[in-house]
Amino acid sequence: MNGMSIEMIRSHRYEKNNKHEKRTSIADSTQSTLTTFVTIKKQQNPEPITTSNLLQSDQSTITLDQWNLLSNLVHCFDENSGYTLVESFIEEQNRLPLKLRFKYSLVYDFFTSMMGNVQIAFEKNRDFLSLSRHDRITLLRTTVEYTSTIGSIFTLRQYKLFNYPSFYESAEIIFQPSATVFIKRVIDQLDPDNTFIKLILAIVAFS
Repeated sequence: MNGMSIEMIRSHRYEKNNKHEKRTSIADSTQSTLTTFVTIKKQQNPEPITTSNLLQSDQSTITLDQWNLLSNLVHCFDENSGYTLVESFIEEQNRLPLKLRFKYSLVYDFFTSMMGNVQIAFEKNRDFLSLSRHDRITLLRTTVEYTSTIGSIFTLRQYKLFNYPSFYESAEIIFQPSATVFIKRVIDQLDPDNTFIKLILAIVAFS
C-alpha cells in the first residue's frame, strides 16, 4: 500500500491498460490510507483544542514543557512543510488567463513537490534527528505513505485548492475521479483545529 505517494502519481503517456491498472491501484491505496485515518479520527472524536488558551484554561493539564514541545512541533511543520511553495504556485496560476490555470503538468509537478515537502517537515524535527540513522530510516519506510498522504490532504484543505475547478479536474486525471471524490470527502471531514492535525501527523510520523 503506497497511499497518495509520489511514485503512485500516474503518467498521462501510459498505455490504456496500464492506465486502468494504475488508476485502480491509486484509488485502492489512497482510499485505504485515508479510510484508516478517518476511522481513527471518528473513534477518538476529540474535543476542539483552543491552542491560544491552553495554558490559561482551568481544564487544561498541559505543562510548560509540553506547551513548548507542542509549539516547537507546530513551528517546525509550518517552517518546513512548503507553505511558500503552495502560496507561490497559487499566485503564479492566478496570474495566468483562466483557461491556462492549473493545467495537468503543472498540478502533477505541484503534487510531487508538495508531498516531498510534507515529509521534509518531519525529517527536520529535532526529535527525529536525535534518533539513530537506522531508526530514522525505519520510521520513514513505515510512515511515509501516511504522513505524505494526510499532510498533503491537510495542505489542500488549508489553501482550498479543490475549490478551483481546473485544479480539481487535473487531480482527477492524476489520480482517478472516484479517488478524487474520496479525497474531497476526507478534506471536508478533517478536524477544523489545525494544531490538532499537526499533532496527529507527528504522532503518525513517530508510530
